Amino acid sequence: MEALTTNLYDMMFTFVNFITVLIEIWGVLVIVVALGKEIYTTVFKFNFNYLSINKDNSLNASLASALEVLLAAEILKTITITDYTNLIIIAALIILRIAITLLLVWGTSSKNGE
Repeated sequence: MEALTTNLYDMMFTFVNFITVLIEIWGVLVIVVALGKEIYTTVFKFNFNYLSINKDNSLNASLASALEVLLAAEILKTITITDYTNLIIIAALIILRIAITLLLVWGTSSKNGE
């Protein structure tokens, strides 16, 4: 019975780590696509007109979305915590990502005048 429990735990650990890596890759891809779009928009659409660029909130929204995806991966990692050191590191990362997301949302809303 103990061997079955150990095997199930190992399978869950492997599955959660695999899903976490996929979610983190998705978050990084969102950031890369958002930056590529912002570079294209800055160069070709706005021709480096920084007044127009400042009114565009697409990068802030994309970064906030990417941080939410990465936060989901961090929360999923809490399932496989093996010691308190990992718990402290993951808790600190979650707090930092929440703070950054709130700052991005605040910056977006202040640009819109809301």
